Amino acid sequence: MATASLHGVTVGVPEGWVDDSVLRFMSPVDESDPVVSNGFTQNVVVTSHAVPDSVPMTKVFEAPNRAAKSQTNDFEVLGSGECQYLGQSAVYQDVTFSDPRVNTVLCQRQLALKAENGLVVILTMTSDKKRFKKASAAFPVEAQPSKKR
Repeated sequence: MATASLHGVTVGVPEGWVDDSVLRFMSPVDESDPVVSNGFTQNVVVTSHAVPDSVPMTKVFEAPNRAAKSQTNDFEVLGSGECQYLGQSAVYQDVTFSDPRVNTVLCQRQLALKAENGLVVILTMTSDKKRFKKASAAFPVEAQPSKKR
């Protein structure tokens, strides 16, 4: 049996099983906030994905973006590129879309980083449009200069 470390404990897992865990951080809930009363709370979700080596990091958001565009007609990429995130090479994109479940226009900062185990870790910070600038400041990206081709 293989083991994995998670939240400071060791967990036994059968050989060959893949870590498909999702980690979510939620902002404190303020029931007086109209966005919260609609059912939305700012959050950060951390996921890991097996991405084929043939897919360059600069292309990791392409398939999810196509899926998002097929589900909502107002999905838009506001900005994207290669960056540094807390001293780590990454790619990012900022997106916006309407979520009818909470009747709100949402924005996300998505960061993709290549983990030491070969997986791609995606950090997704979701905020309502009004608070996106402040929320995304907690996930700063330092844009890298474009490479000359």
